[in-house]
Amino acid sequence: MSDTTLKRTCVINPATDRAVKADGKIGQRVIERRRVQKEAKAKPPAPKPAPPKPAPPKPAPPKPAPPKPAPAPAPVLGTPLPDIKDVDDTPFINEPTTAAGKYNLPNRAKFITEVKRLVKGIKNGDCVEPKKFGVVDGYTVRNIINLEKRIGTESAYGVIYLTKIAGASDNYKIASKLFKDSTGNKKEIKVMDYLTKEILLKQKSRHFLALYNNSLCKDKALKDKLRLLSINELAHGDLKGLVENKNVMSNDTIVVNMFLQVMISIATFQKTTSLHHADCHYGNFLFQKNIEKGHYHYKCEGEDYYLPASDYTMMIYDFGLAKNYKMGLAGGRAVIVDYARIIHAFINESDGGWCPGGHISKNISQKMNTIKRDFIMKYTTDEPDNTPGKIIKYLNITFPSVFTKLRPPSVINTIPFEI
Repeated sequence: MSDTTLKRTCVINPATDRAVKADGKIGQRVIERRRVQKEAKAKPPAPKPAPPKPAPPKPAPPKPAPPKPAPAPAPVLGTPLPDIKDVDDTPFINEPTTAAGKYNLPNRAKFITEVKRLVKGIKNGDCVEPKKFGVVDGYTVRNIINLEKRIGTESAYGVIYLTKIAGASDNYKIASKLFKDSTGNKKEIKVMDYLTKEILLKQKSRHFLALYNNSLCKDKALKDKLRLLSINELAHGDLKGLVENKNVMSNDTIVVNMFLQVMISIATFQKTTSLHHADCHYGNFLFQKNIEKGHYHYKCEGEDYYLPASDYTMMIYDFGLAKNYKMGLAGGRAVIVDYARIIHAFINESDGGWCPGGHISKNISQKMNTIKRDFIMKYTTDEPDNTPGKIIKYLNITFPSVFTKLRPPSVINTIPFEI
């Protein structure tokens, strides 16, 4: 039934579809419900809430800046070739390898003792006097020794003479060094005298050259560069000559062995004398030829080390600039420079070292550069007395199969050399 057919006083109840009075309770509810529904239809639907805007993407974190390269260590006394001024005052001559057997340490100790006996008649104050040997000008000292043949040329720093002992066999070849009376030169003689008596003759180390005798001429009218006489053991050459030898430097085994001997010689010198050398270039490391086979036994701070014998026995030399070092960082720097500078002799020129021609293998040359950096960055300490021992331990760790703690079957020396 529709509302249009109803009396105006009635409305349809949607629940029963029957007419009810408009002014009745039910009618009033129906009318009110319709009003509410009509108003609801008239209102526009509430807009749906807009979906939330997506959050803007987080900005990408900035790319980290590439790490700055570690600063290169400051050069140690520079890496260029050393300027060696005293090139002609080194006591060495060439000898055949067959003569090298006399240069093992027990034989050297016997030879040193005998030569010291033969030249003991030379006293402090004695001077060289000019003497002719055929047509060659030379010198003599009271006809006890004859300085017969100049090795190299005379320079402002002195001169070396191949020397014979009067009345002795030609096997007693020695060297006489004439140089000026200076504090450094007298210090060199003092240090060599100590090393000869306390180290070489007691067979504690093989890495030094012997001093037989010395004299400071009392005649001040003599040329200054001839007044100080040092009578020395002969060597067969220096490290500079080896560095320039392709056959030597292209052999990794020989290069590493020579390097280890040079480090041992420095450590032994520092521990024995409490000095730093202060002039470790390749002209101040000499060698004698060697034919011994087996391993040498060393001892450092209670630890045993073994190094194979090599064709060359390396020796530290020329102590004219050696100085006492002080405890503290300044002393630590002075001590480590002795090791770090001479490493350049075992590095190719192309890698910043002193070896011309690239004879050293790339692997060894670069490894030596790493060792140099380690010495400078890790072993410059304020306790320089401890540096030699630390260097020796480092060398064992770096070359464990060469400088080993394992005792090999053939050991040459019954008493360990002291470092």
